[in-house]
Amino acid sequence: MTQDFESEMKQIEQELIDLKTAAEYTSVRSANFTSGFLAEIGLYKITYTGSQDILSFVYCADSSGLWGSGNVYARTPIGNEQYVEVGYSEFVISGSTTETVPMVVISNAPIASIERIS
Repeated sequence: MTQDFESEMKQIEQELIDLKTAAEYTSVRSANFTSGFLAEIGLYKITYTGSQDILSFVYCADSSGLWGSGNVYARTPIGNEQYVEVGYSEFVISGSTTETVPMVVISNAPIASIERIS
């Protein structure tokens, strides 16, 4: 019985080592970070470079990268394009308001362009 337990533990340990060292699991992609884009209320199109499936996170932030008070709604990417709706964009900085909100995009592909559609 002790030998069976030791055998099972060694097998589990080997499986963990195999998972940690497998090339399929250790290939890491770097994230692309774009900030400083000032968005007003409207619809924007983000175009990404490359042909891989897009994984992105879009939010609004203040100048220090903290969360902002604007509403940014990113639609599901199709191909290398993604549409983002910017809703309420009043942003308070040091007691004064502005009509633009800094939009931040984190994605697995570099951004080719961000353009306002409406």
